[in-house]
Amino acid sequence: MIRSILTVLVGLLAGSVVVWVLEFAGHRFYPTPPGVDLENLEALKAYVASAPTAMFLVLLVAWAGGAFVGGGVAALLSPARRGLHALAVGGIQTLFASAQFAMIPHPVWFMVIGLTIFLPFAGLAGLIVGREPDVA
Repeated sequence: MIRSILTVLVGLLAGSVVVWVLEFAGHRFYPTPPGVDLENLEALKAYVASAPTAMFLVLLVAWAGGAFVGGGVAALLSPARRGLHALAVGGIQTLFASAQFAMIPHPVWFMVIGLTIFLPFAGLAGLIVGREPDVA
């Protein structure tokens, strides 16, 4: 049980790092406008409301990449039920996205895709990792 929890946590950490790196790269193409204080929730809401569609597409790519890598890492590290561990990572990432949407309104199309992107990509990574390890 503890190993399964640690496996999912390591998967979440790996996925978060990938999301952070891809979001950082995306900010090179779509930087935050000067003067926008991202620590101020109201300023952040205004920025998200006026952000270009392409920025949201970059964010979806980052989230998909994070779900794929996080699910794959969890599946690789899991002692059994690799697909379940991968899906657990995707499910928790979906909950994190839900919390973000509750705090900061986003375009409806983005929220719909954002809430449905994590499980398929994490599950795909679990499938790609392969079959269960042989138990002796």
